Amino acid sequence: MTDSDDFILAMLPADRRERLTTAADTLFSVLSEAANEGRHFLVDLIGKAPFTQWSHYPEEDVHDTDTEVVPENRTGS
Repeated sequence: MTDSDDFILAMLPADRRERLTTAADTLFSVLSEAANEGRHFLVDLIGKAPFTQWSHYPEEDVHDTDTEVVPENRTGS
């Protein structure tokens, strides 16, 4: 954190700072647990549902296959 982050946090009410601290601690605990177990944290959220990392719609639209970026000037495939 930076000094400005500390300044901003100090302006918050104590109960809000405590909730933010607890939320951050919980988040890092969940991420660490998943990493230690060798699994992705999304498994906890989606369960056995199929996971699609990237979908491009419409499929025939032009996009960079290396970066998956869609150009601003779409000219088709």
